[in-house]
Amino acid sequence: MIDLTTATVYPGLCLLEGTNLSEGRGTDLPFQIFGAPWFSPQNLAQELNSLNLPGITFKDTLFTPISIPAKSKNPHFKDTLCYGAKLKIVNRDSFKPYYSGVQILNTLYRLNPDSFQWRLRSIRVLSGTDAVRQVISAQGNLDSLFTTWQPAITDFIEIRKKYLLYE
Repeated sequence: MIDLTTATVYPGLCLLEGTNLSEGRGTDLPFQIFGAPWFSPQNLAQELNSLNLPGITFKDTLFTPISIPAKSKNPHFKDTLCYGAKLKIVNRDSFKPYYSGVQILNTLYRLNPDSFQWRLRSIRVLSGTDAVRQVISAQGNLDSLFTTWQPAITDFIEIRKKYLLYE
């Protein structure tokens, strides 16, 4: 991780590694920029901003992933101009990395379903379930998926309290 912002967004934006899209590896802003050669950057940023995801905004961007020794030897779309979005954290306390990552992935799929491809094993491992891919591919209801996770999240938050050193 090159900086705190990358570490903050990684838990959600790592989901892009389960697709054929660029997650910004091979640039100075891995996981903060993302896209592919086929996106309309202005449309993508507009669609992502319309989600009103907590704590983040998006700006259209162009980038060309390159080989960076000891960091990213063979990034997606190496030496190819990509059109995409740059994520900016505006409130780290309200930002929800995983929730945002799933919503971003859904938007990327919805905008270009014919060009978008899943890396089946990778997305299953990264998301911890095949449900994320299945719901997005079927253009199903993400809110219903998130609701099914809520009891486990609530239980985890309660269990972890005794392990927190600081409040």
